Amino acid sequence: ALPILDAGLMALPVWHDELLARPLARIPLLAALPREHQLATRTSLTLRALAQEEWLTCTPYATTLPPEQVQALCMAFGLVPRTRAVGGSEHAVVARVAAGVGVTLVPQTLVNPQQEGVTFIPLDDQVTLDVGLVTRADHRNPALAALLGAAALTFPQPAAPPRAGAPA
Repeated sequence: ALPILDAGLMALPVWHDELLARPLARIPLLAALPREHQLATRTSLTLRALAQEEWLTCTPYATTLPPEQVQALCMAFGLVPRTRAVGGSEHAVVARVAAGVGVTLVPQTLVNPQQEGVTFIPLDDQVTLDVGLVTRADHRNPALAALLGAAALTFPQPAAPPRAGAPA
């Protein structure tokens, strides 16, 4: 059984029979490269341009972008990344990128342009992270109806919801 939960914001997809997810936003992912990397001066990149790189990922459940999702995103664009989990949060992984250990993907909302030693580059592939409002399927909180109504007005649903891990 799930602990008490009314609502939460989570990276999608959510795979749990007792939860319902309503997509709210699609956040672009950027490539994070060491500042001295040969591709760091580019204004944009494709995932394939990073095919030979060592990819760094967070520990599962400590991130908005788990290793399995990085793998699926890359494979959707014909790339089989060499990944290495380095643990911790996105910020810890970006610190390892700054140290020249590898490259990673970072949600645009977590980018710190003043981060020392790292260059964040937009992807031509338009790789995104979907974020949604998650509720229990059997929710009974009357205030939740108002929250869901406000979310529907603020974040209109796309015509066709995207598939998990599929290119945008």
